[in-house]
Amino acid sequence: MMNIQELEKRIKLPEAAGKAVDQIKITEAEYQEQKQIFDRNLEEFIDKWKNRENKYEWALKFYLMLCCETYEVYKEKGIAGEIFDKTFYDITIWCEECYRKYQIYGLEEIGWIAQSVKMNLFRLGRLQFEPYILKENLKCKSGILKRGTEVLNVHIPAGEPLDHEKCLESFKMAEYFFEDDSKRHIYMCDSWLLSPRLKEVLGEESNILKFQDMFEIVKVYETYPQAEQRVFLDVKKDKQQYPEDTGLRKKLKKYLIEGKNPGIGVGIIEKIYKLI
Repeated sequence: MMNIQELEKRIKLPEAAGKAVDQIKITEAEYQEQKQIFDRNLEEFIDKWKNRENKYEWALKFYLMLCCETYEVYKEKGIAGEIFDKTFYDITIWCEECYRKYQIYGLEEIGWIAQSVKMNLFRLGRLQFEPYILKENLKCKSGILKRGTEVLNVHIPAGEPLDHEKCLESFKMAEYFFEDDSKRHIYMCDSWLLSPRLKEVLGEESNILKFQDMFEIVKVYETYPQAEQRVFLDVKKDKQQYPEDTGLRKKLKKYLIEGKNPGIGVGIIEKIYKLI
């Protein structure tokens, strides 16, 4: 079975984070006990974790141990090692975010990363895909997508430009990866990137708008500050405090100072074959 050191290299975990992992001791008995809770009831696992000493560092070590086991399942199912590496690079992304926030190499987003460990979410190229059941009816041009409809939920991991060609390639990969599913794929995404209001902020050549234009926007949440969280990595009451070190930050800051908020858009792609 893959060991933690090999895994750290494959997902490009910072060397300093690897040294922090080495300082955390988890016995086999503790690992098996916690894994049983993790497998049985994720909410219970998270509740217990919140009260743990050195919880962020412990979570990083524990999840790396879980991933070593998950790799064996990938191999059994014939899933390419490249997909494994890309999917669990998310650990590195969130480990670096934990360090940015707390100056600790660890993990805070353990509920989110659990979806990859449980093989409910895969990164295929630039984008992540998650089989998902609609929780509500969505009205679109073709009619009503009913609650309970199976879709592929699209997520956009941080860390790279939203290159349009790479996004198209990801959808092609998803069509192949999930081809055993009996139903035609419907894709869904909810993100600040799909807010129609971004057309007031960005130029038409923006990769964000090219991505948005792939979707039929079926719903908008107007007040949620996800754009600020993702672009500025924080939400400040005084918008004047935001930096202007990139073109996007400069444009979004101006928009926010004007008292506006992009919010979040919910989008649907029913016929991906027309786009790829």
